[in-house]
Amino acid sequence: MNRVASYFQRAAGRHGAEAESQIPPERMGQVYATLRRRVSDAVEDAFRRACVAGDPATAQDLIVVLEGMIRRGERLPAGERRLLPGRVNRLRRELARCAALQAEVEGAPT
Repeated sequence: MNRVASYFQRAAGRHGAEAESQIPPERMGQVYATLRRRVSDAVEDAFRRACVAGDPATAQDLIVVLEGMIRRGERLPAGERRLLPGRVNRLRRELARCAALQAEVEGAPT
């Protein structure tokens, strides 16, 4: 996240003396919250793509990644509920359905 802050501060420096002030922490908090949300959304999208592609092993690995994000205790902004354990449980049920469908497909005679 420090790269994001340094980028915004360098960009602010290009706009003259009035932009020389530091970026307020509240603004950077909003940027960080957006980046965290986008990462979790990307992981969840990859999870769904793995399910659609019939790759439950990869989907399981992606659930582990989401659980790791929760365990590391990343602070979520107020009102942000995307990484709650209930959401991961819902993804686990989706994975079970995906694995069952994949087992049916693989067990079907050709």
